[in-house]
Amino acid sequence: MATASKKSSEIKPENLVTIERDIPNPYDGRLIYCVVANTVSTPLEFGTVGEMRMPKRVEGTRLIQQVPGRMAAQAAHAVSKVRHMMLRREVLRADRVARKRKSKEHWYKSEMLFFFPVTTIILSCRDSNELFHVKHLLHKTSVEYQVFWDTNPEVYGPDKVLTAVATHPVEPEQVKGILDYLPLWTPKNELYSKA
Repeated sequence: MATASKKSSEIKPENLVTIERDIPNPYDGRLIYCVVANTVSTPLEFGTVGEMRMPKRVEGTRLIQQVPGRMAAQAAHAVSKVRHMMLRREVLRADRVARKRKSKEHWYKSEMLFFFPVTTIILSCRDSNELFHVKHLLHKTSVEYQVFWDTNPEVYGPDKVLTAVATHPVEPEQVKGILDYLPLWTPKNELYSKA
C-alpha cells in the first residue's frame, strides 16, 4: 500500500484534471443572441421578395401563439446547436493541428476540453415573417447563425416550423440594426400575470 500512495503523490499537480487553470476566454466581449417567434405560421409557401426568400401564408395557414415553455425550449435548442458547432469547430481545428504536427496522439486524449461561458441574450420577434427577415439579414451581413425547425404534430401539424434563430458569438456592433430593436423575451402567461 505504501507503493500506491507514493505513485499518486508523484503526479504533478498540472497533470491532474481537477486543477484550476486561468485560461482567457476567447469569447470575451461577444454574445450569443437568440430570437424566438411569439407566433408561428404553418403551413407556408416560399417566394422571393427582392433577393429574400420569404414565407407567405396560403389557404389553411394557421397562426399558432407559442406558449412560454415552448419558446424557452426553442431558444435552448437553437443555442445548443450553436454550442455544438463551436465544439465541432474546436475538434476539427485541433485535429488539423495534430495532423500537421504528424502527431499520433489525438488532442482529446491528452488535453482537457475547456468550457468557456458566453452570455446569451434571448430576444423575441412578432411572428414567422419577422423571424425569416432576421435570418435573412444575418445571412446578408455574414453573421454566423443556427436555426431550429420544430416538429410537433400535435401543435403544428405535419410540417416543420422555424421557431428560433441563434447567432454564433458576436460583438454587439455586428448585429446593430438587425437585432437591437427586438425586445428581450419575457414569458407572457396569464397564470403569472394575475399574481
